[in-house]
Amino acid sequence: MGRQAPAGLVSLQLATIAQISDPHVGVGAEHENTARALAQAVAATARIDPQPIAVLLTGDLTHDGAHEEYELVRELLSPLPMPVHPIPGNHDRRENLRAAFSVTVLGLLIGAIAFAVSLVRDRLYAQDLSDLEYVATTLEPEPR
Repeated sequence: MGRQAPAGLVSLQLATIAQISDPHVGVGAEHENTARALAQAVAATARIDPQPIAVLLTGDLTHDGAHEEYELVRELLSPLPMPVHPIPGNHDRRENLRAAFSVTVLGLLIGAIAFAVSLVRDRLYAQDLSDLEYVATTLEPEPR
């Protein structure tokens, strides 16, 4: 399970979702460092206590989007006992990613939320926290 909420708050379970971002895994000797870095991130994630309920693997997952690269990514992720939700980046080929991973509706929903949060975060850092109106308009739903 997750951690307990602090005293005084409504009783609920708090859960951790880990994120591994931009591994850019490639195949071949010139890309050994990318596979090694992902393996180290996976090992560090596996040591988190309490364990995350899921991992968001945000793109770019691969260097070129090749089938062999996604197979290597899957192999490197195999030590993780929790679900991994891959979210493609601009270097990823969606059809190859879908062939290698079961992309779930939950994964897509979590990915959309993570993307929205990253947009807000990037904008806040870029504007040194002075443009809070951007946050409100970014998170406001589109008119129907």
